[in-house]
Amino acid sequence: MQTSYRLVRLRNGACSVRSLAEDETFHPGIGPAMEAEALYVRQLHLPERVQKTSGEFGIWDVGLGAAANALTAIRLIRDGLAASPGWSSRFSVSSNKLKLELQHPAPKILRLVSFDHTTDAASFALEYGAELGYVAGYEFALAELVQNHSVKFSVDSLQVEWTLEPGDFPAWLTQTVVVGILPAVASGVPPGGKVVGNTAGAENSGASPGGRMPPSTAGGTPAATPPPHAILFDPHSPKKNPAMWTVPLFADLFRRLDPQRPCALATFTRSTMARAALLLGGFFVGVGHPSGLKEETTVAANRPDLLDEPLDHQWLEHAKHSHSAEPLSGPVYRQAPLSPETWERLRQHPQFR
Repeated sequence: MQTSYRLVRLRNGACSVRSLAEDETFHPGIGPAMEAEALYVRQLHLPERVQKTSGEFGIWDVGLGAAANALTAIRLIRDGLAASPGWSSRFSVSSNKLKLELQHPAPKILRLVSFDHTTDAASFALEYGAELGYVAGYEFALAELVQNHSVKFSVDSLQVEWTLEPGDFPAWLTQTVVVGILPAVASGVPPGGKVVGNTAGAENSGASPGGRMPPSTAGGTPAATPPPHAILFDPHSPKKNPAMWTVPLFADLFRRLDPQRPCALATFTRSTMARAALLLGGFFVGVGHPSGLKEETTVAANRPDLLDEPLDHQWLEHAKHSHSAEPLSGPVYRQAPLSPETWERLRQHPQFR
């Protein structure tokens, strides 16, 4: 029985998971399934985008946790496909006869890659699936993922290929340079940009003891993981897990995207520090929809047209006068106002020109 997590009952009656080690409750506002739907699935328009995408659709689930985001995405994408028009018809001519042919749409393929340094929270969710609710119907898939770090299954017209990359996410991104997928430029340098802060130790920023993450037991490597169409970015908060909110990390993540493949990222925070880090990492950044107790969240993308409400010059002025807007350059949390160099780089970002 897991001892590092416990069930908590939220004000709206939903059950969620609390990490005793981190002293944080997952999805504390409205519960796991409802927050995952509002913050990630609906905000990133996942069912509609999967429907319109030819070939496989890739999602990176950064912070598997108790698997609420991943399982809610699978369920709602499946529901969206089930509600879409099914059989189509066309006429053809054969032997001078007109024939009516019925065609069923080809199954959609969802390639879901989850990242986390532990599966303890997912195992806890399996144990208390009845109370949490969102696990129902996918117990077999989650159990297989926890045990073997890989599972393939079909639900109606959706084929799911779900893998887990265990270990340290910043180190995994660094491997994309090591194996030669990306140019060996310094971490924290967006395409065409300048070095951000002190990047001398960027390779091991936030790395777990012993350096880089060991090879995945699922056989996955950065080279074998296609760039995503969407990113569910849900690590612990910047104060609890600063290594996941640095400019070097977001720059490495941005370089991992395919410029020809539109990709949007959603995350729960609205902090100026995190938004500035995303901008300096190369992303376009916008205001996200409310979610639970949060009046705003954040959306970032590799293309500005994916943002409903891009950050504007008013936000830039707010950042200039904030006491905690300077983005993190390493895995140590601190609060500071923007440096003159950071202010100038933000001002020159294409989003504000």
